[in-house]
Amino acid sequence: MRQTKATLKAAAAVSQDVVEQVQADEGSVYAASIVHAPTDALAVSETHGDIDAAQSDAPKAQLQSVQVKAEEDASPASLAPSVHEDRVDKDCAFVRHVTIPDYFCMSPNAGFCKVWAMRNTGNATIEGECTIRLISGHPFGSISENAHVDARPGEEFLVTLSNRTVPIMEKTYSGIFQLHDADGHAFGDELFIE
Repeated sequence: MRQTKATLKAAAAVSQDVVEQVQADEGSVYAASIVHAPTDALAVSETHGDIDAAQSDAPKAQLQSVQVKAEEDASPASLAPSVHEDRVDKDCAFVRHVTIPDYFCMSPNAGFCKVWAMRNTGNATIEGECTIRLISGHPFGSISENAHVDARPGEEFLVTLSNRTVPIMEKTYSGIFQLHDADGHAFGDELFIE
């Protein structure tokens, strides 16, 4: 059975009066038993009181921890822009075939040069040596070729596969190519020869 603080105070006052009476009559066995009983009860009551106080303080502690967390979340670091907003994207899109449109018929073993027009659709300048590499299909010669690119965002540029050769066998061939930067990372639209 739980006791209120008012009850505990009243019990403490009564036990104090009993102690004073017992001290006046030290020879009584009855008095000695009275001294120990209220004191032990008071000790137990105080222990319950400490538990009650701790339990009543628990929500305050939780509230404080929530408030601290909210303040941490509102710190300038959490309000900083996302890293992705400052990311440099290298990208380009196919614009048109400059030479040899799709499904163009050529004689077996004929040589040709394929050129595509591309547009820089990323937010970074594409410059320096890139390679155009075969992704799948027929290479019509070597599987990669160097391509020097210099295009700011929004500008068009040309990608060229030179010295290519039509296979000897008469049938339909196709190859898919893509630009790669100096680090070997593919970017931009895939480019077709069909």
